[in-house]
Amino acid sequence: MPQALLVAMPQALLVAMPQALLVAMPQALLVAMPQALLVAMPQALLVAMPQALLVAMPQALLVAMPQALLVAMPQALLVAMPQALLVAMPQALLVAMPQALLVAMPQALLVAMPQALLHITAIG
Repeated sequence: MPQALLVAMPQALLVAMPQALLVAMPQALLVAMPQALLVAMPQALLVAMPQALLVAMPQALLVAMPQALLVAMPQALLVAMPQALLVAMPQALLVAMPQALLVAMPQALLVAMPQALLHITAIG
C-alpha cells in the first residue's frame, strides 16, 4: 500500500482494520502515518502491535500519544522501548504512568532517565 493511500484514509477505515492487517504493515508505512491517525487508534489495536513496530516509531509520534493510550500499554511493550525513546517522553506523560509500570521497568532504563524526571516522578 503506498504511503499516500494510507495517509489519505479516513480514521474510521483505519480504526476498522483487523489487527492482523495492521500488524503486517511494514515499519515504513506505520512511521509515515500522520499523528492524528495514530492518536485516533483504539487502545486494542495499539496494544496488539508487535514490539518491533512500536520501537521503530519516531519519537515525535510516541510523544504525541495521549496519556490514556500510553498508560494502557502492556508492561512488556513499555519495558522493551529503547532508552532514547523513554528519556524523550515529556514529563507529563511519565508522571501519568501508573506506579506498577514504573516499578516494572528495568533498572538500566530508570538509571538512564534524567534526574529531573526521576525527581518529578517520585514526587508525583
